[in-house]
Amino acid sequence: MSLLELAALGGGITFGLGLLVMLGLFLRRRSSSPDEAEVTPLAGEVVGQDVRTLMDELDRMAGQIDIRLNAGLQKLDESIGIAEEKIAALNDQSRQVEGAYQPVEDPATNEILRMNRQGLDSIEIARRMDMDVGEVELIINLNLAQ
Repeated sequence: MSLLELAALGGGITFGLGLLVMLGLFLRRRSSSPDEAEVTPLAGEVVGQDVRTLMDELDRMAGQIDIRLNAGLQKLDESIGIAEEKIAALNDQSRQVEGAYQPVEDPATNEILRMNRQGLDSIEIARRMDMDVGEVELIINLNLAQ
């Protein structure tokens, strides 16, 4: 059961308890005629016992929900900790790789970059250099990342 489902269940239980309490109060106030006066104490006891039974059951269920929520939160905290460790490791690897790339001095690369600075798009540069568009875009992107 997900945390959201557990929260919804807890809200439903609380709502149900509120309805039962209101029903009990309504039944108590409703008895105003002498004929109902004889029935009302018995009905009040029954309703009172039902409300107590329901409250006990709701307390038990609330305890179970609390245990499940806490277990779910603990798992979530553990997962977040693992994710943060992995992110830190990836950041360290990224910093190491950044310094490893050294651009190659190539006349064709220099010409591609010159045409790109002049505003020509990748398609036109590829046509003029007799190269694939993807290759031209790769050269441009690798050198822009510097």
